[in-house]
Amino acid sequence: LDGEGKSEISTGIGFFDHMLTLFAFHGGFDLIVKCEGDLEVDTHHTVEDLGIALGTCLKEALGNKLGIKRYGA
Repeated sequence: LDGEGKSEISTGIGFFDHMLTLFAFHGGFDLIVKCEGDLEVDTHHTVEDLGIALGTCLKEALGNKLGIKRYGA
């Protein structure tokens, strides 16, 4: 999670790319996401699957969460 807030995001969903870019920037961590989904069906599956994957990665990276301060603390 230590990084500079840099990102390379490519999901095929412009607004989602924008939000993930801001998530990394304001979170202060680097994030690379390259995804190909079934966008011809809809964007739901791509957003859902990336949310699950990203959440799993963050949970693993945070470990026991000791030393984490709330935003603004």
